[in-house]
Amino acid sequence: NFNPDPPGFLIDADDPQRLYALDASQRFNRSNDGGANWSLAGDNTPFDIAVTAMADVPGAGNVGSFYIAARRAFGGPLLTEGGIFKSTDGGVSFAPAGTGLPPSGGMDDVAVDPDNPDLVIAVLREADIPGADPSVPGIWRSTDAGATWRKLDQGLPKVDLGRIGLAVSPVDPDIVYAIVEAAEKGSGFYRSLDGGWTWEKRSDYVATSPQYYQEIIADPKVEGRVYSMDTWMHVTEDGGKTFTKVGERFK
Repeated sequence: NFNPDPPGFLIDADDPQRLYALDASQRFNRSNDGGANWSLAGDNTPFDIAVTAMADVPGAGNVGSFYIAARRAFGGPLLTEGGIFKSTDGGVSFAPAGTGLPPSGGMDDVAVDPDNPDLVIAVLREADIPGADPSVPGIWRSTDAGATWRKLDQGLPKVDLGRIGLAVSPVDPDIVYAIVEAAEKGSGFYRSLDGGWTWEKRSDYVATSPQYYQEIIADPKVEGRVYSMDTWMHVTEDGGKTFTKVGERFK
C-alpha cells in the first residue's frame, strides 16, 4: 500500500541520536548516529494500511519502542484492533496494540504521556463503509499500554467528526490539545486540563484544509505554546485562544 503523505520523522526521546524516517513505501529507516548514516530498520509494517502518525514511548527502558497509527487501505477491511501498532525493536517488527478497540477505519493520530508510557491517547476515524458504527470516531484513551480503552467525549462535539490532531504537553502532561474537524460548527481547537477526561473549546481555529493538515505540536518548554501545521504554519501562545502565522524570519 502506497502512502503519498507519510508522517515522516521521529526522534527517540531517550536516545536523541536514534532517528526514524518513514518513506512513501511504508518502510522504516533508522539512524543510530543522529542522521549521519541510515539503514532500513525493517519492511514489516502491517499490510494494507497507511501510516498516519508515530509516537515515542518514553522511559530509559523503552529505547527503540514507539507506536504507529494507521488507516485502513482504500477499499480494505475495517481494522479490528483500532489501527494502532507498537514496535519494541526499533521498527524491525510491529504488533497490534489496540486490543478492545472497536472496528474502525483506523487512526488519525496517537500521543503518549511523556511521564507515563502506559498512557496512550489516540484518534479513531470514521469507517466510510455501510454498516459502520457512527459512535466509534473520536478520541480514545488507554491507561494500560493499549490493553483496554475508553472513549473521551465530555466537552467534545457529539456530531459527525472529521480529522482530529492531538498533542500532549511535555511541560504538563495533564494538558492535552486537540484540533477537531466537526459538523454543525463543532470544529475548533480544544484543551483538556485533566489528561483528556474533560475538554473545553478554546477557539474556532482549524487548519485551512483540515483533511490534509490537522497536526499540532506542543512546545517542549513553554506551556500554552502550540504549533499548527497549515498552508502557513500558525502558533498560539495562549493555549488555543488565538493563533498567528509563525512567519519566515528564521526560515
